[in-house]
Amino acid sequence: MVSVKLSKLQVLTAAAIPAIILLCYILLAGPSFFTPQEAIVSLGARQSNLFNVFTYYLVHTGHQHLFFNLAALLLFGAVLTSVFERRHLIGLFFFSAILSALVGVLVFPNVVFVGASAASSAMIAVALMTRPKQAVVALVLTGILITGVLSPVSEWNYTEFISSLTQKQEQLEMDLNRATQAGDLNRATAIRQQLVETKHVKQRTLQDEARVKQIPISNFMHFLGSVLGLLYAFKFKRKEMFAGMDSIRFGVRSAFKLSK
Repeated sequence: MVSVKLSKLQVLTAAAIPAIILLCYILLAGPSFFTPQEAIVSLGARQSNLFNVFTYYLVHTGHQHLFFNLAALLLFGAVLTSVFERRHLIGLFFFSAILSALVGVLVFPNVVFVGASAASSAMIAVALMTRPKQAVVALVLTGILITGVLSPVSEWNYTEFISSLTQKQEQLEMDLNRATQAGDLNRATAIRQQLVETKHVKQRTLQDEARVKQIPISNFMHFLGSVLGLLYAFKFKRKEMFAGMDSIRFGVRSAFKLSK
């Protein structure tokens, strides 16, 4: 089987991409759990601003959207470190992400695209084609990681966040009543400002959660990313693709023999 020698730089590259995406999400989300609508519109890829094809993959609507792409990029990126050199690993990501967005905004001119789904789909498709055994393991681990760990922890954290905001709001309302009754206007003004900010964060978080649940999954971008990823691999790592296809054929034949 064709392979490349692993280096620390390759491993760091595979980890750096999801780390940068996670950092961008944290910075954009701020005190909320979701990326604000303004950031999605200003940084998302759309026909009226083609430059955003270079930034849209850094923006994710919510934690579920984020977690799938982070897990896929991290686990399948790790698999692909045995296939691609560092420059090709980076090239695969940007080729599939940017070209998918360009095609997407042309086909759907009224849609704003965000997220690294095209790039993560490309990595999944290429990993399945070049390293099928390792990719299947990564696929199972991705499912376990998301459904068994990340999603439950995220939901619990979100519930606790809303609960803490509700408790803070109730406490501030009580403190405001006491300050007003005591005639302490300066303190009442400061508390009122905190109360407005707390209500704003809570209302915005609840609205963003409702908005995220209504956003459909872009199967078009997943499919397009997969196709572009396979084209990239065929161009630069044809031998690895053929070796992976031979492994798949051997596995299918073995399964048929065992079934007989």
